[in-house]
Amino acid sequence: MFIFSYWFSRLVAADPGRKRLKTASKATISVITAVVIMLIVLKAAGSSQITAAILSGVIGLMGILVVNDETTKAKKVTTGLVALSSAVSLGIGSFLSRYGQAENVFLVLLVFLSFYLQKFGIRYFSLSMVAFMSFYFASILHVTFSQLPWLLAGVIVGACCVFIYNFVIFKDRPANVLRSSMKSFHIQVNLVLDLIIELIQKRSIEPPQIKQYNRNIKKLAEYTRVASEELGNTDPHDIWPGVTAEQMRLYVFDTVMLLQTYSPAIRKLSELKAFNHFDIQQVLLKLVESIREAEVLNENPTHSLTDAAQHLQELRQKLSELEPQDKRYKDWLYLIRRIETISNHVIDEAYELQQAIVKQEKQPQKEAEEQEDKEDNDEEKGLKPSTKKSIQAVITAVATLIFGSFLSPSHQYWALLAGYLVLLGTETIGSTFVKAVQRSVGTLLGAAVGFVVASFVSPGILEVTLLFICVFMAFYFFPITYSFMSFWITMMLAFMYDMLLGGISESLLLARVLDTVVGVGIALAVLLLCFLKEQEIK
Repeated sequence: MFIFSYWFSRLVAADPGRKRLKTASKATISVITAVVIMLIVLKAAGSSQITAAILSGVIGLMGILVVNDETTKAKKVTTGLVALSSAVSLGIGSFLSRYGQAENVFLVLLVFLSFYLQKFGIRYFSLSMVAFMSFYFASILHVTFSQLPWLLAGVIVGACCVFIYNFVIFKDRPANVLRSSMKSFHIQVNLVLDLIIELIQKRSIEPPQIKQYNRNIKKLAEYTRVASEELGNTDPHDIWPGVTAEQMRLYVFDTVMLLQTYSPAIRKLSELKAFNHFDIQQVLLKLVESIREAEVLNENPTHSLTDAAQHLQELRQKLSELEPQDKRYKDWLYLIRRIETISNHVIDEAYELQQAIVKQEKQPQKEAEEQEDKEDNDEEKGLKPSTKKSIQAVITAVATLIFGSFLSPSHQYWALLAGYLVLLGTETIGSTFVKAVQRSVGTLLGAAVGFVVASFVSPGILEVTLLFICVFMAFYFFPITYSFMSFWITMMLAFMYDMLLGGISESLLLARVLDTVVGVGIALAVLLLCFLKEQEIK
């Protein structure tokens, strides 16, 4: 029964604020709508430019994923600029297609801009990213001027789908997201407290239990991050009158600190046989259970914090009865005191929140100002991080273009795309290495599975359905692990190649995997060499 309850709670809290589900759903529906509308238009016009429908789907997808401005008004402006950026990039791509290496030069320039312009704001990154992908699309399909009108129509259709789904059908509702995020946060907190209760009751801790506890603590960190981000977008006073964002942040932070303190303390108490002291064990159990049952953000709580406060007082009384000099207690009394101190702090914070909600006290909002990154405020010697990353990206782009032309001349940009994507969003060699491994593994598995599935499925409705399922799965699991996204994206590409090329071969998918490994390997090598050179200079 406990296992069923545990996994049911895990399922309910799996998507804090349901942000992953909303984003993946928007992206998938936007792609489907854009492609279907464009296919209908093309059929009505008697045109066979299926690439226009594919590009429309690409813009419908990119517009959902890369438009991340802080306000809705800014997002609307960026969405319009995304269409313009794509159109200009396609025009330049069709013009440069006749000039050989000029394409490569412009592609490298776009790589540089997409990294360098990030320091000016998220909008510039979004526009550069869309321009890069549009030019990449034009390059691999060798777009000509005769194809350009239909491709521009596809861009407009894709951008309109993005606008409709982002700002009409799936409008942002920050209050609902914050409420759902806090619900997921509390569910995860209670799952960890359930594990704490189990550890206290058993009096002994096995390695699997420690691993399970550590996994849940890491998951809690994800939910904490989501809740904290939403507190920056939404005033909690609109949902829970009387509660300020500062109060909520302190409560979330202190709750996490509570559970991080419990873990080593409970483990050490178990090792020192402290739970053989029956009174201590029972009082700790009551304390943790009462904290778990408290409904802090409920306007009409059925379980208040009064019980937790009473059990905390009992724990203090038990501590006062134990002699610190007694050899039986001195090795673990300080651990109980740590638990008592942090528990008292969290109960006080939670009580203030609960009372503010119940009484609906209107308190002045005190938003903590975001401290700007020290790297942006302080003058540094040498190049700024954004400049360093853009130079590394350019070196990677040039190297991957050279190697890619030897590995697979017909798909020379695959290695470039792999290296480009691995460098995006990574700041250290360690994070880049992890992302590189995840992408390589995901691409390898996705290519293998996609090849097998595509060989059994004939091009048609079923394969198209599987393609859109891959789109949804890729962007639903992207925040969890990059390897999952790479797996589903590669499967999607396998289905696309099967439909567009009338079948896929082992050599084609092998080239895809090889180019990916080479691309991420070059990106890692460039990052490592630049890092070592920087260390030598210092």
